[in-house]
Order: sequence, then structure tokens, then C-alpha cells
Amino acid sequence: MIQPGKGGWTPGRIQLSWFIHDYLENGQESWAFEIHQAYKKAIQATPRHRGGKRKVISYSSFLNYMYILRKLGLIEYLRDLQGEIDTDEAKERLKKGETREGWEARNPVPLAPRHFIRANMSKIDDPAWYNPRKALYG
Repeated sequence: MIQPGKGGWTPGRIQLSWFIHDYLENGQESWAFEIHQAYKKAIQATPRHRGGKRKVISYSSFLNYMYILRKLGLIEYLRDLQGEIDTDEAKERLKKGETREGWEARNPVPLAPRHFIRANMSKIDDPAWYNPRKALYG
């Protein structure tokens, strides 16, 4: 007689939302690509029961996931004094004390600027971390 599975996450699976939660829970700031790379390394380091490589979420899908977390208010973009999203370019511009137009004239705009994020510490214990998609879309 075949017994039904218990349901829930498969053994050894790293849940993405909890990985992000644990990565950002101490208040550190990071950016999406760095978190994705850390998640990818953690997934690939976890051995499979039957061998082979584990599948990792694509970076594009990961960005959609980060969007969900941001809509729920679980993570937030860091902003500089002028209210712009804090990026490497913004930090360099502030160090030099020049205007945005002057900096942009000298430096080409990158395809994907590095937006620094951190966990919203007031929602670090929010139950939405368990299943963000369900929390947002119902």
C-alpha cells in the first residue's frame, strides 16, 4: 500500500523567502544580485537525495519575487538625502559633490543600477515571510 506524502516543502529544500529573511534579518544592506548569488551557492551546495544538480530560480524570476516582498513592505530600498534610490552611482556623486547632470554627462548609465535594499525591521516577524505570493495575491 502506497502512503501519501506529508505535503509541505521537500526535505533539504531551501525556501527562498526564508533565505532572504535570514540574509537580511540583521539589518545589513545588500542588493538583489548579491542575494541571488548567495542563494544559488546555497542551493548548489545542498546535496540531492538522488544525485544530480539542483534547479535554481532564474534571476528574472528572483526579481519578480523581490517585487512581491517590496509590495508587502517586507523589504525597502535605501534612499539618499535627496530621496533618490541609493545606488553606487549616487554614493560616488555625493562624494564628489557634483550635480546629477554633471555626473551623468561623464558616466554612461548602467543597464542595471545596483539598488541597495534592506529588510523592514518592523515587519521582520510578519507571517507574510512564510508565503509572500499568497499574502499578496490571496
